[in-house]
Amino acid sequence: MIDCSLDTCTLIDLMKGRKDAEKAVGPFVHVGISHVVLGELLLGGHKASRPHEIDKILEALKGVTILNGDALTAAIYAELRFELEQHGNRIPENDLWIAAVSLQANVPLVTRDEHFHRVPQLKALVY
Repeated sequence: MIDCSLDTCTLIDLMKGRKDAEKAVGPFVHVGISHVVLGELLLGGHKASRPHEIDKILEALKGVTILNGDALTAAIYAELRFELEQHGNRIPENDLWIAAVSLQANVPLVTRDEHFHRVPQLKALVY
């Protein structure tokens, strides 16, 4: 059971030792990330010009639960996207999936991206 999920920017900030991210995540014992966040992190690792970046990412994820999407995640995503489009409040595509996973897990999402506040019912903890 997880207490919160983390956005990609939060994990990157944690890996960089940013104190605001550490403070935001500090109250939570069990954290999770969506498979989409994992994919974004690994893509960044492949794009990095530093050797062993993938190893560094995987090391940082020890103890973090990976939340995989399923049919319910897709249904939540579709409803969110439809609602946001109806109100002209679109957010980046991957962030919609990240929000859907957090909603499905019924946990807050720790992020520094303000646009997550546009997602109905999502408890976005923006630092």
